[in-house]
Amino acid sequence: MAARFPIENMLNAAQIHPHGLSPQAIVIIRKLQDPRPGTLRLSKTEMRPPWVWEEAVTASIDRLARGAARPALGHVPDDAEAVLFLDRSELLACLARDWSQGKTVQWWWKSLFRNPVTAGVLMHELLETPEYCPAVLRILAEQGKAASVVAKLSRNEAVAILRAITQKFWLGKVQAALEGQLINKEKGRAESTDDREKDEPVLSSGTERTTNLNEESGAQNDTSDLNSERRSAGRKPISPPWLRFVPESAAPLLGPEQQALIGIGLMLTRAPAEIRKKSFAVAIGHWKAADSSLSEKRQSESKTGSKELNSRSEPSACRHSGLDPESSDFSAEPLDSRFRWNDERTSLTTVRLREHELGKEESVEERKTFSLVESDSAIPDIQSPRQPEGAVETAPPVLQNELVIETELGGLFYLINLGLYLGLYGDFTTPRAPGIDLDIWDFVTLLGRELMNDAVPNDPVWPLLATFAGRREGEAPGTGFDPPDEWRLPPAWLKAFPEEGLWRWHTQEGRLKVVHGDGFPVLDVLRTDEDVEDQVERETREYTATTPFMLKRGPVAAHGEHDGPLEIWLCRHVPYVQARLMRALGYSIEERLSLVLFRHRARVRVTETHLDVHFALADLPIEIRIAGLDRDPGWVPAAGRYVKFHYE
Repeated sequence: MAARFPIENMLNAAQIHPHGLSPQAIVIIRKLQDPRPGTLRLSKTEMRPPWVWEEAVTASIDRLARGAARPALGHVPDDAEAVLFLDRSELLACLARDWSQGKTVQWWWKSLFRNPVTAGVLMHELLETPEYCPAVLRILAEQGKAASVVAKLSRNEAVAILRAITQKFWLGKVQAALEGQLINKEKGRAESTDDREKDEPVLSSGTERTTNLNEESGAQNDTSDLNSERRSAGRKPISPPWLRFVPESAAPLLGPEQQALIGIGLMLTRAPAEIRKKSFAVAIGHWKAADSSLSEKRQSESKTGSKELNSRSEPSACRHSGLDPESSDFSAEPLDSRFRWNDERTSLTTVRLREHELGKEESVEERKTFSLVESDSAIPDIQSPRQPEGAVETAPPVLQNELVIETELGGLFYLINLGLYLGLYGDFTTPRAPGIDLDIWDFVTLLGRELMNDAVPNDPVWPLLATFAGRREGEAPGTGFDPPDEWRLPPAWLKAFPEEGLWRWHTQEGRLKVVHGDGFPVLDVLRTDEDVEDQVERETREYTATTPFMLKRGPVAAHGEHDGPLEIWLCRHVPYVQARLMRALGYSIEERLSLVLFRHRARVRVTETHLDVHFALADLPIEIRIAGLDRDPGWVPAAGRYVKFHYE
């Protein structure tokens, strides 16, 4: 015991950088032999192991990592010396799968958890980091296990996970629909929402209303009773809005709460832009209103002996874990406290040493590592989940290995910080900021193309951004985005332009437009019945507290008057973004802006939940550093990923 603490301190100070691991990889090592016995000396003056010992340990871990088994890909040999998970989502997916099958006695689970893996342990891990849950569901769905695993969860557990997901990803509209009609079951509120939204389309413009896939596919066994009861209830059968994207949610063993968990969780990975639309939340309201009506009818029948639809033979995980079934505050034995995750916005690879000749368990954290896969890795062809007849969407494949691309346009990812700075999207410091409905990856794509003189169309970063946005082949970025008809520049955006300037205003085709002296639109609103000068004064009044300006009537530059809504939105934003970036970077020539901001060679590494962009430190312009565009975005709810920049 006397030697334990000096050894712990020495190992914690060790600089061990395995060269074969990605920043997010997790390797659990069964046994690590001391590669240089007798090298470590226990001394109060020895604060760090000798360099030769660190190098030897690094080489040993490299060797074990290269031969590590992947539980996510199949059977692990009994004599495996190490196991590898690409990131935490893969680890949690394997944990959930093995828990549902009662197979959590493997040595790696025993090394992570002091007690047996129960439902309470699994719930604790999922609720601790809900940002990984959609990727967990995606991995399970690829293995054909999503429905069977979620079916093992009780209603309250499914609701708790779903609530954590909607809060972490800030799906404000979805959360309001679910909590108003699913959790609280406020009948009056549901009816009010149903009446208020009855004239709105179920899905976004340009997409057909979802039909009942069970009826279209001719399913007669497990779903015929449900359809019959719905018809007898006097309501038209309504399918949940995620069904055409997530056919797995139609599994007959799932209750409504479990269907919603699978549906919304997988929508975040398959159609992230669709789920953030108001029409999607409205469709949830219609679905829940119909389901609530059916549930009330069945509850009434159950009092006379009818069987409940959602009763299952599986025991409630809440009851067996000793949890309060009405509480979402699940407390359970956490992972060993020395097994740390990336919860401080840093990319740490955690290597778990189960036992070695020093006679104790240790953890070593490393900050900069490189991938096991080659830079030309590609997403393998994987069979998509089986879909019922009539489903029109296919699920993108899960990454079986870390995806790595080389791009000449690494600076595009700086636009994520721009979107955060402008308040268009929220980050981990403002997770409840809903942001705009335009997918953040489409925002990067559209702004990048507008601001660059040469967009390098064949660069691999473009299809990567399309994949992140969930766009189908040939689909244009921003499809389905419906921006507001009127535009008022947020007053806070003018703090970067404090000097007095001349603003020009103009009326045309029933609209009032005001343009800043630097050429970007400040106002584009409908004309009212009041005197035009009175309207100008009223509309510009809120800007007087931010910056001094003079107003003059005169011609203004055209900004997309005859274009579509998306093009008009770009014409309102791009001139401001360009002026703001040029001012921040200290340039007055647009060509220079494109070169300095975007043209950076980078290695982009992608897992299900992380995006790591590696730049050469020597190539980082000081202007980008001063502007603050190189900071780590961290967890970005709109992106559904942790984003980190590395400079090496």
